[in-house]
Amino acid sequence: NLHKGQSTLLAPEIMAEAEKMYDTLVSEYKKNIIEIPRISITQTETKISFSPFKLDTSGLTFKALEQEIIVMGLKDHSVVMIKARTSGYYDDPVKLIIAQLLDYPEIDYDEISDLLYALATSAFDTIKSNLAKPEEIDQVVFQFKAAIAEKIYTQMMMHHLVTGAEYADPIVLPFVKIEPWNYSALMNSGIKDYREVVNPTGMIPKYVFRGFEKACHFEYKFDSKTEQDLAFILEHDINVIRWLRPAPTQFRIYWDNNSKRYEPDFIVETIDVIYMLETKMATQMDALDVQAKKLAAEKYCMAASKYTSENGGKAWKYGLIAHNLVDRTRSFEFLASAT
Repeated sequence: NLHKGQSTLLAPEIMAEAEKMYDTLVSEYKKNIIEIPRISITQTETKISFSPFKLDTSGLTFKALEQEIIVMGLKDHSVVMIKARTSGYYDDPVKLIIAQLLDYPEIDYDEISDLLYALATSAFDTIKSNLAKPEEIDQVVFQFKAAIAEKIYTQMMMHHLVTGAEYADPIVLPFVKIEPWNYSALMNSGIKDYREVVNPTGMIPKYVFRGFEKACHFEYKFDSKTEQDLAFILEHDINVIRWLRPAPTQFRIYWDNNSKRYEPDFIVETIDVIYMLETKMATQMDALDVQAKKLAAEKYCMAASKYTSENGGKAWKYGLIAHNLVDRTRSFEFLASAT
């Protein structure tokens, strides 16, 4: 840019100085980043299938209702019941039941049309055989089609199988930048040094903490005492080179049929490994959502390790840490071995 537009007499000197500073600037920049591959962890489409079964027709006992029109007076609110007559045509009753079943999102006509016809026909035959006047079957189905479909659907869901929701092979791209945080300190809370002990601990999420030397950002917030204590350990452990509290948009790791995005608590770089860490209450370690997020994170770490092993980088490892293990007197090596 020095040679664009109006030139400057000092351009040669500035260029010479820039060349001297380049290596230093790049080296300083690399000291404050962790090399994070750009990987999208997504699940394949979920499919629901149904096994053939014999419909339990007990309870399919319906009677034709009187057809009436209710007339209400707008001024005196009087109510008059008028008997109604129909043309007697209600469309194909089996098709009416199937059409009602198709309102349920799990049911795909193209996939299970034979099963739907078998179940709807079984329900139709049972209702008709239970009627004192079999000729009223069309009217009964028309009036109770929603209730009939619900009974069939309830049993279908007892014979369904969910397939898919597996993780697709990810596409791995070169390293991404460290995404920024935008914190705001509350007026009555403000900023604290990360080493300070906060009481009561419920106040910790209200503060912005500073004073870090190994972190990739200047300041962080913590959701709990466990997270603040872990940051203290990372800052003082000689085996930790640098660490990061990832911003919400740092990773593209999806779970729960791609409806939710996983946000790890910490990324920690040591001499030979980069750890993706999550802290949880000891009583929640085996919760379904925690284990689902763990599976997605492990898929990321596997893909990242494969990429970095081919490009001279460090292996990635996921760690789930129980909150009662995190103590300022413990080493990071102890926590890593406990994951």
